[in-house]
Amino acid sequence: MNTISIEIPSLIENIRIVESFIDNAKDKYQLDDDVYGNIMIAVVESVNNAIIHGNCLAKDKSVELSMTLADTSVVFSIKDQGKGFDINTLPDPT
Repeated sequence: MNTISIEIPSLIENIRIVESFIDNAKDKYQLDDDVYGNIMIAVVESVNNAIIHGNCLAKDKSVELSMTLADTSVVFSIKDQGKGFDINTLPDPT
């Protein structure tokens, strides 16, 4: 397994850094174009959510992004410094 990671300050303009991270990972690990497009959309949206909702746009907080590549999978982890929430206390959306 290979893991690469970055940490960025919670600024919307740092999404460019995230996009570059994904572009570099695509080239380094020869990710398929279809997979790359889906990854770009999902990861950028997740990091946006971490910046806006998790860290509340606090410049002094950061977001960690890591990518782990295994034989048959690619796993992304996005961590913010927000207070979090208990998923068990959310109402059933159905």
